[in-house]
Amino acid sequence: MRCVAVLVLVLVLVLVACGDNVTRVEDLPACSESPPATGLTIEAAREAHRRAALRQRLREREAVEPGYTLRATAELVEQARIDQGLVCPQDLYETGRILFEHAYSFTDGLSRQLRRVQTGRVGGPETTSCTSCHWRGGPGGAGGLPDATFLLGDGDRISSADMRNPPALIGAGAVQALAQEMTAELAKLRADVLARAPSSVELITKGVSFGTLRVDRDGRVDTTDIRGIDRDLVIKPFGWKGTTATIQEFVTEAAALHFGIESEDAALVSPHDPLTLGAGPPEDRDDDGVADELTTGQVTALSVYVAALETPVMRPHERPVDLTAPQGPTEPFLTDEWIRGRELFEQIGCASCHRPSLPLDRPMVAFESPRTNHVFELDLSRDAEAPRLTPDGAGYPVFLFSDLKRHDLGDANASTHLQAGIATKFYLTRRLWGIAGSPPYFYDGEATTVDHAVRRHGGEAAAARDAWNALSLADSGALRIFLTSLRREPRLVVP
Repeated sequence: MRCVAVLVLVLVLVLVACGDNVTRVEDLPACSESPPATGLTIEAAREAHRRAALRQRLREREAVEPGYTLRATAELVEQARIDQGLVCPQDLYETGRILFEHAYSFTDGLSRQLRRVQTGRVGGPETTSCTSCHWRGGPGGAGGLPDATFLLGDGDRISSADMRNPPALIGAGAVQALAQEMTAELAKLRADVLARAPSSVELITKGVSFGTLRVDRDGRVDTTDIRGIDRDLVIKPFGWKGTTATIQEFVTEAAALHFGIESEDAALVSPHDPLTLGAGPPEDRDDDGVADELTTGQVTALSVYVAALETPVMRPHERPVDLTAPQGPTEPFLTDEWIRGRELFEQIGCASCHRPSLPLDRPMVAFESPRTNHVFELDLSRDAEAPRLTPDGAGYPVFLFSDLKRHDLGDANASTHLQAGIATKFYLTRRLWGIAGSPPYFYDGEATTVDHAVRRHGGEAAAARDAWNALSLADSGALRIFLTSLRREPRLVVP
């Protein structure tokens, strides 16, 4: 099978010459099976330097030939070639990373109606690149307070909108894989209870209960006692409210809402909460003169990149560095406090929603082409960035610190608007992995510290909040030590 090699892909994109000097896709050799180097190694340093050089070359190419990046990547990741198995995971990852870092321009279809507050589901744009909002702690990280977006507003007043802080995207592939398995298990439970009517079943998957489903003798389904999930029983693990089921849907929606960049499949996603695309022709709904601003293949590549972002880690302690005696032994630092902090996390009730881990059966995440229904699978244990998923003998534990379920956070946290029909007080349990490097906190980014975020919990989380507030100074410090161990591995980044 002939795929686009990662190295050759880079060379193609940085070529300044046109015409016959550009390597043809069909002439390229098979691509590497090796994931990109990360961490603090020499190989990672070379990779970081290569990426920085590529970004500069692409900026130069865009300066003399606006729109070059989107045109070139569209050719390299045609969805038909992906469906035929002619584009391999590492080339999709590399192309997706280029699109994630790209600063979209009016030539690309960036909306000319720049505004800070969105107008309903029409969008901004508020920014021009994914990295401008997802940067804290490294590529694909969270955003700072100034990066907050204002959803469902009147296009003018901040007070009319719901403020949302950009969440970290790290580990997204594992999150979607979990959601897909949980959704499949819930669908099986539903099918089984329908076959046994009248009957009822507790909807438990991965140890998480979503309430009770009942069916009467006439086959009528009663969803009154379903909790924390939509009535379709589909786990939607993305978005502060849990509104999006897949990374592809998230990417398509984010491009339209935050850039005004519409994919050719934008009308096919978000059926439960459709975007307002405009009244233009099907290929150019926003009627800006740029058709199919992102192709299906480019959305697939972007989705693969986001899915392949590294999995956060939990490091119990660090060893202090004694610069006066670099050859001498060192002792673990704050190990006892870390252990007590982890125990307290369970004891005061945080883990009832922020479940430390969920078990994944297969390390595969699926991307379905919305037009052809062809499914491309990415192996997160092999083709993702390091650190990646590793088996424990019974599966692949995912230490995300979430139950992927919505909970009532109380009246004080109620949103101004309904989003996808979700009650205003309900929010998806935030994933805490990587929390040490992703302040500010909470859905609006207005909690500057973890303590501040906890104090704002209400509703179902009120008891855990009160228990946190009642901790002694020593115990609260130990709990903070534990939370600082939920972080990303250090990596080299060249701006």
